[in-house]
Amino acid sequence: MSTSSRSDDRSTSYAGDAVAPASAPAQEQVSDQEFEALLIDMLEPAYRLGFRLTNDKQDAEDLVQEAALRAFRFRHTFQRGSSFKAWFYRIVINQFYTGTRRKRNTTTRCALASTAAGTCSRSNFGTSPRSSVSSPHPPRRKATHDAGSLHLS
Repeated sequence: MSTSSRSDDRSTSYAGDAVAPASAPAQEQVSDQEFEALLIDMLEPAYRLGFRLTNDKQDAEDLVQEAALRAFRFRHTFQRGSSFKAWFYRIVINQFYTGTRRKRNTTTRCALASTAAGTCSRSNFGTSPRSSVSSPHPPRRKATHDAGSLHLS
């Protein structure tokens, strides 16, 4: 009988491990010039996606710029042979979610601070994207009742 342990014969890999087993082929990365060419080709389609997400030209431009910077920063994770469009679109969408979450958290903190101290103003933190959209419904009128008569304001 052999007394060798299993760890001598095999390497154990977990999903969270960053190191690939020695027998797996190394994933081929694209060069910086190839990556730049792929990214430039995707900027216009990504802007259209960003505009559909934000409904604002400036916000869409900012979203794509942030996503492009993030993609360039993590370009080493893109693997040749996979879809660059899908990879970059996922970065754009995740960046949108992150920005939306940050705005929501900032607005929530502002509301909490304003009720506690009365010093926080919504104008300090920007406006909600929905506040700039006009409502299809007319503003609600306030009804008051004074001694038998009804007043609308």
